[in-house]
Amino acid sequence: MGRRRQRQLVAVGRRPYARRAGGSIGGRPRGRGAPRGIRQRRGRRDPAADERDRRQPRGHCGGERRGPQRARGAARRRRSLRRRRDHEHGRARCAGRAAAGRARSNAGDRGGAPRGRAARAGGRPVNAIVVKDLTRRFGDFAAVDRLSFEVAKGEIFGFLGSNGAGKSTTIRMLCGLLKPTSGSATVDGVDVSRDPEAVKQRIGYMSQRFSLYERLTVDQNISFFGGIYGLDRTRLDARRRFVLDMAGLAGRERLRAADLAGGWRQRLALGCAILHEPPIVFLDEPTGGVDPVSRREFWRLIDHLSASGVTVLVTTHYLDEAEHCNRIAIIHAGRLAAIGTTAELKQVFADRTIVEIRTSNAVEAMRLLERAPDVEKTSVFGTSVHAVLKHGERDVDGVKARLEHAGVAVTSIEPVPPSLEDVFLDVVEEAG
Repeated sequence: MGRRRQRQLVAVGRRPYARRAGGSIGGRPRGRGAPRGIRQRRGRRDPAADERDRRQPRGHCGGERRGPQRARGAARRRRSLRRRRDHEHGRARCAGRAAAGRARSNAGDRGGAPRGRAARAGGRPVNAIVVKDLTRRFGDFAAVDRLSFEVAKGEIFGFLGSNGAGKSTTIRMLCGLLKPTSGSATVDGVDVSRDPEAVKQRIGYMSQRFSLYERLTVDQNISFFGGIYGLDRTRLDARRRFVLDMAGLAGRERLRAADLAGGWRQRLALGCAILHEPPIVFLDEPTGGVDPVSRREFWRLIDHLSASGVTVLVTTHYLDEAEHCNRIAIIHAGRLAAIGTTAELKQVFADRTIVEIRTSNAVEAMRLLERAPDVEKTSVFGTSVHAVLKHGERDVDGVKARLEHAGVAVTSIEPVPPSLEDVFLDVVEEAG
């Protein structure tokens, strides 16, 4: 009676995974075909039972049910097995991806690929990012036009450009968020066009406009991003402590992100972006609207990331911040206008002299010098004027005399080394 009652329960769906004779609870497959972790040892079989099984016709269930009722029960069992199999396989894939990420992030600690700014393989630099003729069009407008550059592992690579130059569009393509119109790019060896999802697993991304959920608390933001990155509880707890210490938010876990000061908010956003310890981080205008002290602290964290082997690609409008970068690319109208270290870029003024003119009326001084035959170009720097002279320092006295003759008092005029702002303005003007 008990055995017949079990079969009836399977048929009417009250207990769809009742124990079957010779089987396991829930109809789980056993032996070689079962998912790992739920295999069971094979028990000794009765030879007489084996002989009876061989004599049964194909499709026989060994029970007393017949017809549609038996078919429905078998169908339910097959669907159950498929659901359980897919669930177990899905968990295995997620665990595999998380383990692979941990292996990549710890490769340097286990004798893997060398880490640091000069990471090399076989004496040649190992590039974290390779971009070749990358193009993105929106209709007839080319936001990014045949852009090509490489970024070495552990390098801080700066993107400089005016608004609309194509910096953010380039980063979105490199993050797998926007498909290129043409050209190619690889990030950590993965093609951004062919496998954008794999790219997203290898990077951290921090945007100026949207990096945190402002209605969530500090702790809730960390937990949310940890869940997105698939961190297990042990690793998430360890990374949570790291982020709180890094951002200076220990003891403030229950504050909402919207209530944090700008510097704290940006450091928390950076912490969430690197929560899963990615080898490459993209920072799009990370210090916009942040006070100078917080900006300096933020760049200290970026330097620390680079020293640990993380590649950082950062866009910024602050030219003093760009001085922190190992190399800089200047983008204008979607094209690469110049690239190199700060010292290399300043070589455009190797044969030209820049003088700084301090005067009570910088705007009027610049207007007068723009028409001077011995001045190549001018620009205002606060209360002073930078003028590029065509014939070197021998034109200094002539410039001073011209201004004083026009009634503009000159406090001082002296040669100065070129700044990155001088370079940027010169390159953009030459690029048209």
